[in-house]
Amino acid sequence: MTEKEKKFFYDYIGEKVRQLRLSVNMTQEELAKKLDKSRVTIVNIEKGRQHPPLHMIIDFARVFNVPAGEFINETKWQRTSKTEVAIFAKELQSSMKTKKGQEKILDWMKKL
Repeated sequence: MTEKEKKFFYDYIGEKVRQLRLSVNMTQEELAKKLDKSRVTIVNIEKGRQHPPLHMIIDFARVFNVPAGEFINETKWQRTSKTEVAIFAKELQSSMKTKKGQEKILDWMKKL
C-alpha cells in the first residue's frame, strides 16, 4: 500500500466513524467513554491522524451495530485507482476546512 493509499484508508475509516457517530447523535466524548479511550483519540481517528488497530475497528462496529467490513470494504479499494486516491487525498486536504468541501467529499465517498 502506498503512503497516499494509507492516508486515504485511514481518512476513510475516520470519516466512517464520524458519520456513524453523528447518525446516532453521539458526541466524541460519549464514544470515547464507550470505548474506554480519550476524546482526543476519537478526534484524531476521525481526522485520520491516528490509525486504529483492528481490535478497535471491531469495537467501533459493535458500538454502531454494523459489520466490521463497513470500515474496510475490500471491493472499494479494488475499484479505486491510485489516481483516484491521489485526487481524493489532495481534495480532502484542502476541502475539509469548509462545510461545502466536507459535503463534496462525503458525496465522492458514497460513490465508491
